[in-house]
Amino acid sequence: MSNTPSQDSTPSLDAGQIGLLGSAIDITRRPDRRTMERSLLAAIIKHTPFDRTSLIDRPRSQTDVAVEALALERAGATNIHDWSYNRELGALASAVDAVIEHGKTHSLKSGGQFIECIPLLESQKVISVLVVQWSQDPSSYVGTVIALLRIYGNYLTIVKESESDKLTGLLNRRTFDGKFQQLVTHQGEQATHDAVHQATPHKRVRRRLGHSWLGIIDIDHFKGINDQFGHIYGDEILLLLSGHMQQFFRRADLLFRFGGEEFVVLLEPTDKAGAAAAFSRFRELVANFQFPQVSSVTISIGFAPISADSISTDVFGRADQALYYAKNHGRNQVADYLHLIENDELKVATIEKNIDLF
Repeated sequence: MSNTPSQDSTPSLDAGQIGLLGSAIDITRRPDRRTMERSLLAAIIKHTPFDRTSLIDRPRSQTDVAVEALALERAGATNIHDWSYNRELGALASAVDAVIEHGKTHSLKSGGQFIECIPLLESQKVISVLVVQWSQDPSSYVGTVIALLRIYGNYLTIVKESESDKLTGLLNRRTFDGKFQQLVTHQGEQATHDAVHQATPHKRVRRRLGHSWLGIIDIDHFKGINDQFGHIYGDEILLLLSGHMQQFFRRADLLFRFGGEEFVVLLEPTDKAGAAAAFSRFRELVANFQFPQVSSVTISIGFAPISADSISTDVFGRADQALYYAKNHGRNQVADYLHLIENDELKVATIEKNIDLF
């Protein structure tokens, strides 16, 4: 007599389990953080009765009072807005602070809503807080939320390890083209979304100024540092610089090590003045930092705009032109490609078809 179990004895998945598997597939479909976050929030709304769910970034430093938050409502509206860590805002702000400080789920009731604040951990550190809200006690659904959050967190860790530079932990060069294209695509989608919702003033839609920017950061006289102090100190400088980058720039900004002493930043949408100010402040931060043994280290930066139909090689080439201008005119400075072109200090090498740079 055969011991092989019959098909009738094989447990089958019900519709809810199949739906959860489908949501897990959606979360891990594309290795893009913002797409993964949207899929996570959509899964929570789909498989629980929550009215609203949000993912709030952890502030980069104690001086940050506002960070980016992604929210999804049951009605289907998705928005990206600024979340303030001002404690005067009330119980929810304090609860999010508590989750970041202690790394544990915090529950509260405010304004007739039950609210759960759940930490998203990476290497035992809270990187963001998931907030779910409902008019009834949500405790029976928290297990489903945590399961989806763990799927998201585990996949985020795998993606980060595969995309990271081994020394600094920043994104590596081979991920650049894909990340650049995702940014351009997302920039176009966000512009369309904002235009559609502009007529609904009660919605807290984050107003985006300008467009994204590509900046190239190069350590001045790095070869001389390696020759004088050795590669161990050179690597320490690279590590300290990358650490400053991660602390200074926003979590949504994309940070790359291109190899050697060259780094690239894909800056979130802002106007030209905002981009120039951000890169200038970072240059000053590095110039004022006391590096061990070497003491003083400076950087040069060149940056250029990313348009809606930009090609990565063209934008990189423009930022590289600006960087070389900075290197050839004294170093320890920031060079703006558009400003140099407008003032006839650089000549346009290539122009993308149908793009108005000015």
